Amino acid sequence: SGNRDILDYVRETGNLPLAYYDAQLTNTDKTVADVLDDAITGILREGATLDKSSEAEWLTKELLNLRKYGIKENVSKHLKLPYELAEMCIYIYSKSSFLPGLMAQVLNSPQSITSEQANSLGPFSWLLYRALRQLKTTNIPTVYKDLELTDEERKDYVKEEVKFTAFTETYKQRRDSECVGNTLLIIDLNVKSNSFKDQNVCCGADMPGYSNLSMSFHMWPGVKFHFSKYEYDADKQKHIIYLKSSAENY
Repeated sequence: SGNRDILDYVRETGNLPLAYYDAQLTNTDKTVADVLDDAITGILREGATLDKSSEAEWLTKELLNLRKYGIKENVSKHLKLPYELAEMCIYIYSKSSFLPGLMAQVLNSPQSITSEQANSLGPFSWLLYRALRQLKTTNIPTVYKDLELTDEERKDYVKEEVKFTAFTETYKQRRDSECVGNTLLIIDLNVKSNSFKDQNVCCGADMPGYSNLSMSFHMWPGVKFHFSKYEYDADKQKHIIYLKSSAENY
């Protein structure tokens, strides 16, 4: 069944958007409107579980208004979403609601994701993934991410390969990123791609057109990095971890 596949795939790859696509959209004649319906159902279901139904209804009403843009569009692996829909997915994700936090929590723990969560959040995560891919940016050399980590959690970032399994907000300027966390990731994206000759790797999207996102660079799930070096800044009492993009990110 689709459910079994999606869980197996998420646990194997740590990538919910692609797991959802492979398990439930490959070789089907589903349209973007069908995926949108499933995304709406999923967001409403998760909202009800968290006692945030009115918030979920507000979010999904915005999506429902755009259903007409997806009726004639069949899904495909490299689908270009209708512009209005891509914009709305990012807009909804950027709003302060239960959704970004829930998605981060679920996608950051692919090994403990439940079948219900995978089915509820899979459709919207795939739409958001496609939306970000349309805005992909390869000209930002370095990004920064501030985190509050225990010593144990920090070990996940100082190993040979580090993989981000959730949608991850980073910042283009160090000063915008540095806040309360005890750990700063400095991520080098100035790496040539394996897939496209003479082009830099592709890990995420820059969103200057969104006022509350203009300083940030959003990475999609599944991007990989290599640990470069570690420093401790005694003045700021901050652990600094340098990561470098894998050449496989495209």
